[in-house]
Amino acid sequence: ARTHASLTRCLGGMARPPVTSCGPQTALQADDLIVLCSDGLWSQVPGQTLTHTLRDDSRPLGTSLPALVKQAATLPNSDNVTAVALRWLADTGAPQTRGQPPKPRHEAPTTINDPSY
Repeated sequence: ARTHASLTRCLGGMARPPVTSCGPQTALQADDLIVLCSDGLWSQVPGQTLTHTLRDDSRPLGTSLPALVKQAATLPNSDNVTAVALRWLADTGAPQTRGQPPKPRHEAPTTINDPSY
């Protein structure tokens, strides 16, 4: 079974950091999301809200990620809300160079780091 929402790495000086995994590599599949964000986002917005909002196919990442950042930035004790997200798309079936893996397709990465938040 694939893990749909997991924290795989964490940096910071928290007394009790979240549990992380340095397990084996996982091949990306179509529609997988990669999100790299500061604790200003993941500690302010519940994980279920992050997952639900980013998995909503009716809104592109360029809309949903800024909305989450803005939500986090308006909460009490908010600071340094930074995030980047990438949605991995299906292989196009384009010809490959012999011995090379298929060229990935992805939605343009969305990066938010606005000091006004």
